[in-house]
Amino acid sequence: MPSFIVHSVAGREISKYLKLKGDDKTKFFIANLLPDCNQVEIDDKWDDTELRRQIQRGKRITHFRTEIDSTIEAPDIDYFLKKYKNKIKMDIVAFGYFFHLYTDYYYFTQFLPKMITFLDKDYNVTSSKKDNVYIKVNKTGKVLKLMEFWGKHSDEGLYGDYNRLNKYIIDKYNFKYNFYKYKKFLDSGEFHVPIEEINPTKIYTLLRELNNFYKISFSSKIEEFKIFKEEDVDKFIEDVIDSFLTTYSEYL
Repeated sequence: MPSFIVHSVAGREISKYLKLKGDDKTKFFIANLLPDCNQVEIDDKWDDTELRRQIQRGKRITHFRTEIDSTIEAPDIDYFLKKYKNKIKMDIVAFGYFFHLYTDYYYFTQFLPKMITFLDKDYNVTSSKKDNVYIKVNKTGKVLKLMEFWGKHSDEGLYGDYNRLNKYIIDKYNFKYNFYKYKKFLDSGEFHVPIEEINPTKIYTLLRELNNFYKISFSSKIEEFKIFKEEDVDKFIEDVIDSFLTTYSEYL
């Protein structure tokens, strides 16, 4: 999935196209983060492998994932629409949730496959999760073990590039985040969540996590991507918005 920062900026940018203002704009910004309200309680004793397994277990629910043995677990948009189609048309929070899922779907189906190739134990290309042992970085040809790529503390892997990406996106889009603005809005009691799959009590934690990422990324130095290609990063947010507005114009 894209980082909190990427989701936030994508949400802000599409708000301009949708001409959202006032409370609707604030609701949409928060709603666009909601699928990451993971219900799994994190245990500090978990290693990177167990942490990823548990987080992905929770995300299968909040992100409406139905794939069982695929190396790519994108949200099942049809599955979400089957349940919440009517709410999307009349509730800005449900609509914001929908845009997050679509951003993830686009990322996993159109963006990430250009960056990496999944390999089995014999270094053959595979789309099966149970057979996946290595990941090749297409940009450099470097082959990483799974947790070298997926591990939250691996600078060579995906999350290392997320850190570099956050700084890049903040600068490119002049993104600013005020945690207290959104906290105050939540405290007002005006924010209601129509999506049953998330735990609303986690929203404050989510906004604080975004604040932490923002402060760290804002003061970071600019570094070259190890996995992402800059030309694709430059187009990602614009392409996601264009694709979403074209594909789901009936819900606008």
